[in-house]
Amino acid sequence: MKTIRRPSGRTTLGAIPPDQIPLTTAFLALLFIYRGLHPALFSLGGLRSVSTQFLPLILAAMAQSLIMVAGGIDLSIGVQISLTTCILARFTEGSVAEAAGGLMLAATVSVLIGISTGCLVSYLRMPAMIVTLGTSFMISGIALLVMPVPGGSIPSWLMNWYSSDALGIVPVPTAILILILAAWKILKSYPLGLAIYATGDNETSAFVSGVPTSKMRLA
Repeated sequence: MKTIRRPSGRTTLGAIPPDQIPLTTAFLALLFIYRGLHPALFSLGGLRSVSTQFLPLILAAMAQSLIMVAGGIDLSIGVQISLTTCILARFTEGSVAEAAGGLMLAATVSVLIGISTGCLVSYLRMPAMIVTLGTSFMISGIALLVMPVPGGSIPSWLMNWYSSDALGIVPVPTAILILILAAWKILKSYPLGLAIYATGDNETSAFVSGVPTSKMRLA
């Protein structure tokens, strides 16, 4: 595979590309408004409260962003979250070993769903919107089979860990977000990340350049 080089376009405001300035400005404006409504936002308690509530939504948005960077879209992310929530609520009750088994089951199901939809889109060349819309109904049905009525619970030790502070300094959800953002930054600097960006920018040109575009869309 040929070497993929990062575009050498000029940036403005430090490391912010010009096309991202409007979005960054809007984000900072909303952050400033939220800070005015909640003065304790950047305190330890504020970070804990915000990160605990919004970490799942942030992770879902990042997952969708990565798919869109590769030129695709996934309409089933919401129901996948519902399914994993049902699995966790149903199978993590009991001992630590049972909770670990429930976590592994939820992760395995999510990976299998991603691989199956990815193969349909990448190798069978089916439209991503149709595939993910169809699978979303199937996943909703599986979620109803797992938990037909509201119920279940998450182990108290897991909730206590999630609401605690990593090393007694940073809230655990905030630490998780920092680690994931660092991993995202590292991914963008490596050939895999550059290949994903190249696939989303122009799949034909990336394929001609030697990028395995089907694998990149599946990744």
